[in-house]
Amino acid sequence: MCIHTILKVIALKTITHLCLVGTLFASSTPPIIPAPQQIKPESGNPYTISNTTAITYSGENVHSIAALLAGSLRPATGFALPLKAAKTPADDTIHLDLRSDVTGIDGYMLKVTQNNIRLRAATAGGLLCGVQTIRQLLPESIYSKKVEQTTWNIDPVTISDYAEYPWRGVMLDVSRYFLNKEYVLRYLDMM
Repeated sequence: MCIHTILKVIALKTITHLCLVGTLFASSTPPIIPAPQQIKPESGNPYTISNTTAITYSGENVHSIAALLAGSLRPATGFALPLKAAKTPADDTIHLDLRSDVTGIDGYMLKVTQNNIRLRAATAGGLLCGVQTIRQLLPESIYSKKVEQTTWNIDPVTISDYAEYPWRGVMLDVSRYFLNKEYVLRYLDMM
């Protein structure tokens, strides 16, 4: 075989491999950063945050985290998202639950169904990580400071996550790239 034929075969195999890998990664799992330990898309209709949605919570010191979630969703949605203490999730609620059955450093379990969203964690840090995941599952316009006219859907999914290492972080490279103040502040908000 001549060298040109060998190079053509290698190129063809490489292209085929890249196409297959691209197909594998083009799945229906939502892009969440950092990637959760387990993510399982479920079947069914999406959950829709609406003007009747309430944020419920149970557990000590969970009210402040529920208020943080409501405060981060209100500007873009324009919904009141009232806070209520409740032992179990009801329909049309986002329920935050501090429970000891979730393991791992800052571990949380998130279940989105057609009827509600349930976020469970053993620590406040786990609930905070889960709150950021909820925000990432919504359309990108959730980060807007003004009311956006869109449908606030989250596809049904079950997510289980915990920190693999005792730290989590991101890098913002300001030494090689000029970033204006608004970009840096938005970047920090998205963390």
